[in-house]
Amino acid sequence: MNQKCKTKCQRLDLVLDGGVCTGEVTEIYGESGVGKTQICLQLVLNCTLLPEDGGLYGSSIYIQVCPVFLVNMLSQISTHLLQHCAIDENPLSLVQVKKVDNPQQILLVLNQVEKMVLYSHEGCRHTRVVVLDSIAHLFRDDHDNTSKGYYEWHRMLVAVARKMKQIAESYNIALIVVNEVTDVFDAPFRSGSSSLQTYTSGREVKPSLGTAWG
Repeated sequence: MNQKCKTKCQRLDLVLDGGVCTGEVTEIYGESGVGKTQICLQLVLNCTLLPEDGGLYGSSIYIQVCPVFLVNMLSQISTHLLQHCAIDENPLSLVQVKKVDNPQQILLVLNQVEKMVLYSHEGCRHTRVVVLDSIAHLFRDDHDNTSKGYYEWHRMLVAVARKMKQIAESYNIALIVVNEVTDVFDAPFRSGSSSLQTYTSGREVKPSLGTAWG
């Protein structure tokens, strides 16, 4: 049964109809500095809360691609949870971090994550949230400027998306992927179109890797 993990941001949880859903891959995209990583750090800790407190009573895995992992911010959020929520152990002990340096490592790491998820089922704190931060940083400009290079780049990107979806669905995990945005310069007229349009700072943007890579 799919469940929801609250972000603890009232407006965002309203948009998400109660929080981020398990059994699915959720993409969070936006400009640099808008708080994407902060939401993800909040989610990996909220996951440890009881369901009545908006959590999943589970553990989480954070796949770090960005050069700097915000340990201090994670610790601050953890301290706040300990002060205001009923928790029977330190939330930080329930968050595991996996580092990825290049696209060639990501499928190997996702396979390791799947084994970690299975191992977590031996205890009472199953892995319920996995974060990949960020997919754009991982695949940004990492192919030679040829049709063959682009094909291999895209093939790996699709393989990563399929693996993430398989993990989310097979183990009923909320898998969150962070992405950046790029400007839309030649947006067609969309009269009556149902396609999603996103605006920031007065201009239209789209996810950096497009909308159909998954």
